[in-house]
Amino acid sequence: VGYPHWSPDGKSIVFHARTPRNPQLYIVRAEDGMLRKLTNGRPGFAIPSFSANGKNVYCTRATDQWPYLYRVDLNGGTAEPLWYGASGIEAPGRNMLLYVKPGEPGIYARSLAGDAKRNAETQLVPDYTRFDSRVYPTLDGIFYIGRRKSDSGRAFRYYSFTTQRSLDIVSLDSNVGSVFALNPDRSTLVYEANTATDRELVEMGLR
Repeated sequence: VGYPHWSPDGKSIVFHARTPRNPQLYIVRAEDGMLRKLTNGRPGFAIPSFSANGKNVYCTRATDQWPYLYRVDLNGGTAEPLWYGASGIEAPGRNMLLYVKPGEPGIYARSLAGDAKRNAETQLVPDYTRFDSRVYPTLDGIFYIGRRKSDSGRAFRYYSFTTQRSLDIVSLDSNVGSVFALNPDRSTLVYEANTATDRELVEMGLR
């Protein structure tokens, strides 16, 4: 099981699970745990996220060579291919899909207005390199793991839509994994740290 993402109304969670090899998308209802399988195909689908209106799920087709973004209608139908990329997630209030491109650094964006496939691609962030970690967009910016401004080390960083620049939040050492989460009011960051014997979750307050 991996990459859980809450629906905008907080009533359900979408995630991918391998059964046993090809990942497929599932939705679980929070109130009673009712589970529904959303996709079925080879190769499978992974790294899902709800659209801002809660009517679709964005996901990545798990091919070995060329990952592709898809959009799945929750009411049924075939998965709609979008464009080359992975880890698609909408930026709140901006009608814009953020995504990454394995093998190429950066966080990219396209407007979802009209025919999104015809809209121009923009690179918002050049220093993002952790393709296995989720980015967290907010109304005014993006939280992500990238390279520190001062050197080649890593840091939790924040990109502002207003200034179109990134700043370091906190530097990271080599023991920090790729998994992190941000609570809704952006006051707490939780991330995975690798120790000599195990993995631990570390909580950090933000100001």
